[in-house]
Amino acid sequence: MSPSIHSPEIDSAITQKLHTAEIFSQLSDGDIEIIAAHSSLRQFQSGDTVFSINDQSSAFFIVASGTIRIIQKSEDGSESVIAELLPGDSFGELEYLMGSPRNASAIAAVDSSLICFPPDDTPVETHLKDYPVLNSRLLLSFLRVIAKRLRSSNALIKENSPWIQELRRQVYGDKLTGLFNKTYLEEELPGMLSDPKSPVCLMLMKPDNFKFINDTYGHEAGDGSLKMMALELSRKAGNEGICLKYMGNELGVILHGADRTTALRKAEEIREAFNSLDIRSVTGGTAVTVTVSIGIAVWPEHGQNAVDIISAAHALPLVGRERGGNFILFPEDAK
Repeated sequence: MSPSIHSPEIDSAITQKLHTAEIFSQLSDGDIEIIAAHSSLRQFQSGDTVFSINDQSSAFFIVASGTIRIIQKSEDGSESVIAELLPGDSFGELEYLMGSPRNASAIAAVDSSLICFPPDDTPVETHLKDYPVLNSRLLLSFLRVIAKRLRSSNALIKENSPWIQELRRQVYGDKLTGLFNKTYLEEELPGMLSDPKSPVCLMLMKPDNFKFINDTYGHEAGDGSLKMMALELSRKAGNEGICLKYMGNELGVILHGADRTTALRKAEEIREAFNSLDIRSVTGGTAVTVTVSIGIAVWPEHGQNAVDIISAAHALPLVGRERGGNFILFPEDAK
């Protein structure tokens, strides 16, 4: 591998290549020029190692030319190619963002040139400390691209590989509850709404007295009660539902093939389970009844698309709380 290359001419070439990279496709010309100024171009000969498994992550890469193979070891020690990356593809960004060791190796399949960002071991926030807005846009771009990879993975990437599982956990997992998150709902729900003859139900729910728990027993008690609710929700949903945390203290369930009657019955079961939930372990021994208001939106009855369904269900728990709490509402009940 040759050392990093940097010059005004190289900066111009890097800028042109960055414009073609999917991960930067939604950034402005000015943003890309800033990133180019904090990047370098590295040359690799066929067979060179870009990084090895368990190496510390100090940068991520965009393929400018050539082909890079991502190689992973199985438990029996055998190696397999899980991805081949072509010009415009990026790699290594997930471990870099997490600050975790590499979970695979990257090898140049042919003579290749890679854009390296940042060009040294300095954290990205140091390079972009004067550009906080760009820093946020860059993170959002990472998440968008990673989410897209999960929806349409290259055929060479195994769905059950540790790399894919880690991507799913990072992009779609809520750290507090372990459920799916807002990104999962917004990215995946549209693809679930395909057959109008097979309804899809979305329930979104908020504990009516969450503020009381937080204010009285502390934020740790609030987080603890929400984790207990998430666990109970998963039990009640079973294999029938996909559970998630949407925003703040708002939990949700997606039910395939559930019409109004089925959805209402399941919502009543969930409400009863929450009302019976014992949260004394997080309130210092004080018994508190968790009341919850649940909004139910059924596609296609309550909206033409995922945005409509999410919006309809999201508005209802607050209506239920304003009416005294522990309500189950469909959109027409709020009129």
